[in-house]
Amino acid sequence: GSGLGRLLTDRNPVWAAWSPNGSRVLFLDWQADSRTSDLWVAGTEGSEPRLLARGVCEVPAWSPDGNLILFAAGCRSPNSTEPWLIQSIRPDGSGLAIHLEVARPPEYSSCDCSQLGPRMSWQPVR
Repeated sequence: GSGLGRLLTDRNPVWAAWSPNGSRVLFLDWQADSRTSDLWVAGTEGSEPRLLARGVCEVPAWSPDGNLILFAAGCRSPNSTEPWLIQSIRPDGSGLAIHLEVARPPEYSSCDCSQLGPRMSWQPVR
């Protein structure tokens, strides 16, 4: 359609998800020099971008009510023995919490928040 344009010209988004109410967008900003992806949230028109987490962040997902964001963070190095951390944070950047440490297999690529409560499921790639 017409009127399309890049909203975040100073970022390199590689993944995005709309908030449940459609007012915000969650995205990963790829940092090619360090081979990491930072977690950001912004208004749908690109307003008020906020950095939520730095480093290797992956598979973020909104909670059904939009009050929480779940994501995995860890080291991509094949020789690393550090665990991946399953974390949550509020869209305003407060309340960062670690919920679980996992040895994240590379074939797992997405997560989702349950409507039934604070649960997260992992979807394997086939």
